Amino acid sequence: MMAGLVLISQTVLFQIHASELSVGITIDFILTIPVAYFFLIRKRSIPKITVVPVFVLGIIIASFILPIDQQGYLTLAKVWLIPIIELTVVSVLIYNVRKLIQRFKIEKNITLDFYDAIKQVAKEILPGKVAFVFATEIAMIVYAFFKWKKTKISSIHFTNYKDNGVIALLSIIIFMVIVETFVLHLLIARWSPIAAWILSIASIYTGVQILGHLKALLLRSTTIVEGTLYLRYGILGDVKVAIENIEKVVCTNEVFEVENKEVKNLSLLRDLEGHNIAMYFKEPVILQQAYGFTKKADVLLLHIDDHRHFSETIANNGKG
Repeated sequence: MMAGLVLISQTVLFQIHASELSVGITIDFILTIPVAYFFLIRKRSIPKITVVPVFVLGIIIASFILPIDQQGYLTLAKVWLIPIIELTVVSVLIYNVRKLIQRFKIEKNITLDFYDAIKQVAKEILPGKVAFVFATEIAMIVYAFFKWKKTKISSIHFTNYKDNGVIALLSIIIFMVIVETFVLHLLIARWSPIAAWILSIASIYTGVQILGHLKALLLRSTTIVEGTLYLRYGILGDVKVAIENIEKVVCTNEVFEVENKEVKNLSLLRDLEGHNIAMYFKEPVILQQAYGFTKKADVLLLHIDDHRHFSETIANNGKG
């Protein structure tokens, strides 16, 4: 249907009756095609929320093929419908996160970690990689500005930020971003105010991302719940592994390679933060990073503040 509308816009007939046909093409792109798509997928496993990118794609195509002076209704859709759809998607996501957390409280008597919950909900309502990108962006903002209380998921939990200086390091980076943004904005504004504001917004966004990760480091702990180890490194690294799949835990800060084994680091700033634990797995585990990136690991290097207690706890749970 989209291809057909594009072909119609290139015909001589369209040039003659541009005013009338432009209205029809606009309605088809913003209403007819999304509705038709919805009816095609409503009984399938494809997330219903994919109607939104179909709608947005229609808006983009229509913006290119319709004459500027015939985009009145299209402009109205951009100004009014897109913000409403964005707000609806965010509201649905937040509602589902709250509902999921309440369900876990009732059924399992534990509190689900916010980032875990929002990833799970995003996967239910958004397709593929889009879900992880959306979940990461929302989590960055929530942890940066709205999340202040630490969630205690179990009585067995470990921190990973007290002894390696990562909080101080990230705080310095945020301070440098603030100073650099202010100075560069003043310098570039003399040449181009628009370029200065674009750079400043990008720098502020970077600062928010770093702040979100910093706050998540403080609020998200590594925990053991019902025979499962949840390794958490802020927003940038998560690993879920059954205790029985852990072959051994070695307290070491050496960097090494194991023949025919994938050795990965839970931290992205591994050279600056270091590690004091090497965890060997019987079967490879998946390291989930921000924005849906994943890595397979046979051996995982990580930092745990009380690493000796951590090693003993894993050994004792493995015996159980």
